[in-house]
Amino acid sequence: MVNVIYQEDSLTVLGGPEELQVDLNIGANGTRGGIFFTGNEQPNTLSSSQFPTVPQLFDLYILTDSSSANFLKVYQYVSVGESNRWVESFKLNSSYYFVNKVVSFSTGSATLDLDVSDVGINSTPFTQNSNSFAYFNVQATISNINSELAPDGVGLDHLPAALSVQVGDAYEDTSGQQESDVFPLILPIEFQAVEFNGSAWQPIDNKDVLIYLAINYVNPNEIIANLAGGES
Repeated sequence: MVNVIYQEDSLTVLGGPEELQVDLNIGANGTRGGIFFTGNEQPNTLSSSQFPTVPQLFDLYILTDSSSANFLKVYQYVSVGESNRWVESFKLNSSYYFVNKVVSFSTGSATLDLDVSDVGINSTPFTQNSNSFAYFNVQATISNINSELAPDGVGLDHLPAALSVQVGDAYEDTSGQQESDVFPLILPIEFQAVEFNGSAWQPIDNKDVLIYLAINYVNPNEIIANLAGGES
């Protein structure tokens, strides 16, 4: 092996390419990925031209008609026998709104007004407020501990309790506002509750208690169909 030692103070490199070419050819177009379609009609009643783009196998379609029994059902475009068609795949569940509230009871009754926008869906599935109560699923659990005592954990007087919930029609709250194009939409909820004092059931009275709420939108068809003169 020969060892070479370079002892000059400077080095000049000559040469190199005068032109550099970069090939940007990305090749032929591949098959597109799956697409989510949405609409108010059953997908099998639609022709290919009624979709934004021609459906391909494994595309998905969400039925968004709130008056349909298949509201939020998802269909997939698959091959069945010798043809392609939309088949039911699964159903979407809209997000619940969870909240804990301190509610004041007097002689067994209490009311609570909630801003509908807090439920988590800014666009409501109903166009008129009449019978809008049927669109809401409200689940409530009561802990009849006096809220003022709850942090201490002593003297809670935690008694068995029973609770009934009545959801009213949503309404626009125009109080305190002179002019507005959009008013808060309020959902009124009424509670009736009793507690067992060790020997008898009695209305919860003069007591601020804790109520845990879960609220969601649901299909109203069965409820409204059973109302006398009800309209969806």
